Amino acid sequence: MKKIISVLFMGIALMLCSCEPDADQNFEKQTFSGTVSVEYYGEKYDNENIIVEVEEASEGLLDITIRSIKFVPKMPVTIDVTYHDVPYTKSKDNITFFIGTIIPYMGNTPVEKYKSQSLAGLITNKGGISFSVQIGDYPTTYLGTRINK
Repeated sequence: MKKIISVLFMGIALMLCSCEPDADQNFEKQTFSGTVSVEYYGEKYDNENIIVEVEEASEGLLDITIRSIKFVPKMPVTIDVTYHDVPYTKSKDNITFFIGTIIPYMGNTPVEKYKSQSLAGLITNKGGISFSVQIGDYPTTYLGTRINK
């Protein structure tokens, strides 16, 4: 519960901070390994060693892909989920991203059923990532560490 509250607080702080973009730096694809936590019908499920890839879709927009995830034990298969065109801001120390409403994709197919709200996160220059998102009715967080250099 502490993780969820801290990530949600971070999301609010991200919305309130003003970050100056650093135009001299290009965004490179980053791969992270970490834990996805999902609150499902009052129970918290942690999915460890989940890979998240973040890459620039176009200037000022990121694609964020969660690889091989079974969000809850009742899911029959693992899936890849991608959020396309998430606006981001880059400062000297961090990359912040936020979008109010977004439809996730599985492959090339949008999944309206899992329309997501308040995708907000932070990538630090020290190699960490954290984000929170409301996927349908399910609060979801991710905390990870960069595994590529």
